[in-house]
Amino acid sequence: MNPEIQSTIDSRLQNGYLLTYKSLKDAQEEAENCLDDSEQALYFKGVINSRILLSLIALRKGETDLARERLTLIEEELNASSSVSEDSLMRMSQVRAAYFLDSAVYKDAFNSFVKCGNMAARLGNNLFQILSANGKGVIKLDQMEFKDAYDYFRVARSYVQGEELSLLNNVLALNIGCALNGLERYDEAFERLNDALEEAGKLGSPMIECSILDEISAMLIKQSRLEEAQNYLEKGLEKSSQHLFQEGHTQVVYHYATLLLKLGEYEKAEKLIEDLDENQVLDLDPIMYHQVAAEIFEQKGDFQKALHSSKEIQKINEKLRSTEVLHSVFKQEKRELQEQNHRLQLVSTIGQELVSTLDLGKILNLIYAQMNVLMPVDLLSISTVKGNEINVKFTLNKGERIEPFTLHKEDTDSIIAWCVRNKQEVFVRSINADASKYVRNLKPMKGNENNLLESVICIPLLHLGELEGVLTVEGKNPNSYNSQDLDNLRALASYVGIAIRNAMQTEQMTELNKLLKYQSSVDSLTGLVNRREFLRQSKNILRVCRRNNFPISLAMIDLDHFKIVNDSYGHHAGDEVLKAFGSLLDDYFKRPLDCVGRYGGEELIILSGNFPAAEAAARVELVREEFSTVEFKSGDNTFNVNFSCGIYGEIPTEDSSDHLNRITALADKYLYRAKEEGRNCSFLSDKKNKPAEKFIFSKSEH
Repeated sequence: MNPEIQSTIDSRLQNGYLLTYKSLKDAQEEAENCLDDSEQALYFKGVINSRILLSLIALRKGETDLARERLTLIEEELNASSSVSEDSLMRMSQVRAAYFLDSAVYKDAFNSFVKCGNMAARLGNNLFQILSANGKGVIKLDQMEFKDAYDYFRVARSYVQGEELSLLNNVLALNIGCALNGLERYDEAFERLNDALEEAGKLGSPMIECSILDEISAMLIKQSRLEEAQNYLEKGLEKSSQHLFQEGHTQVVYHYATLLLKLGEYEKAEKLIEDLDENQVLDLDPIMYHQVAAEIFEQKGDFQKALHSSKEIQKINEKLRSTEVLHSVFKQEKRELQEQNHRLQLVSTIGQELVSTLDLGKILNLIYAQMNVLMPVDLLSISTVKGNEINVKFTLNKGERIEPFTLHKEDTDSIIAWCVRNKQEVFVRSINADASKYVRNLKPMKGNENNLLESVICIPLLHLGELEGVLTVEGKNPNSYNSQDLDNLRALASYVGIAIRNAMQTEQMTELNKLLKYQSSVDSLTGLVNRREFLRQSKNILRVCRRNNFPISLAMIDLDHFKIVNDSYGHHAGDEVLKAFGSLLDDYFKRPLDCVGRYGGEELIILSGNFPAAEAAARVELVREEFSTVEFKSGDNTFNVNFSCGIYGEIPTEDSSDHLNRITALADKYLYRAKEEGRNCSFLSDKKNKPAEKFIFSKSEH
């Protein structure tokens, strides 16, 4: 299998998810093409992921039965396979969550979104972290828990990085507007939604535009601003009709017909309903269709038709109730056992995920995401202890990271400090009733000063009897936690302690390796790369330039009469000269395709990609001009230092291990020519067999 083909398919599939918010037709075409290409390339993961995306698209198109059939087949294949990628499992969790959400099975939907988000965090997949948090927010919107919905949408937005996710950012702006509407923060919602509408137009997403227009009109109707609502709905009708966005068009028609009924325009409302494709409409939302139709016929006095529509609604509701009852009976038989096992399994799952993670930030995100399934966690923090200092290193408040801060072990106003001093648990059911047992004057956690939370649990993290840290959860309401929650946290604490210990050791090793790598690649005196690192970076620069037909320039520089400087003023003075010169070169040559290094002694070397020799020489002369003004001091003496330079340039075509040696030798040859011609000058050649010439610098040309 060709890794490049696999990478391209993965990238196209990622883009396919974004297309589902822009054009389901384009998304389906991309998914089908990815499926064909994956089958031809024998790329199993690509085949599975393409079919998962097609299942999601079917669901978004209202083809629920087709989506369920596809998902069932995929699950059978995954179960039969000996090797399944976590990436595919993450995508399956996301589609399952969407399926449960579409069926209003909110608990299963929420759990699936949590699972998807956890796997996305492990894989570092921002897109699916966004989809997970957004999905949880949509669940809360449906349940009319608007504050929680708003918080989840903001968490989702924190993962948006890069222009390629701007479409999702627009979806989140719409959803945040919906949550603000639910919170009755109408002015803020109206402003957000109008900004989102403008952005959706720029992004060319009529699907999102229709949804925004529909939401704005609903908000205006709620405020009895009917004429304004009508304007937005008319725009929505026009957009949805032009782009054949059937589901969005149907929703706008329903809401427009309802508005027309409020305005007494019954004939116009009836005409709107009649113009819809009835078969397709009934597939999308039969209850809404008959509700609007019944109200129209009733207002017109056609009670027979109104009665017919009412009976249809009754039939649908009875069918739904019957299905719900059967579903309920079936679930009730298992509920007690499931509830008993669920928490223990989840704690075990969280623990296993934690100890397999070596990133402290990911540990916090995992705990926060998973703990919210077990109990309401508004604030979560992990503190580490060293001597008398408590480092509250990782804190999430409503899903947002708070900057680290420190506490002193003897702080009498901190519950965490009490936990550290006494190596005991803290369980505060209600601040007013219980806080005085632990502190004199409880203060809110830093970063959350305006919002003192009501319920707190602190669990000390012990290893061989030694306190290593504290796990803290806080809830906004009194009695947020019970003894079962305390037991769950106790069970989790041992996993958290192991995970933190592993992560901190890994962090220390990583920092040490970085330091060692830095020390092995950088010249300690000048701060420039050393000869070995220069050779490594140069190979990469030459490869890029060869591939893109870019010119290169290599300059060898030697400080003039540097031995005399050392002999006359001492090696300390010589070191100061080298440091100042190295810093100056680094300032002038700092493009991505530049590399400045200390080659040995007082010799320095520069390789510049996509930089002709004459331009490199001009840049060197600017360095010369500035360096000539630098006065060095040694005791009562002051002195200046000059330098000589040899430059060779070409458009590289040679692909051999000797290429860098060859051009370095030429630049070195021209350096000695500069010395022979009186020093303090540059000689250059920009062709292989062209003799080097003295470079005459003209500021007017550069």
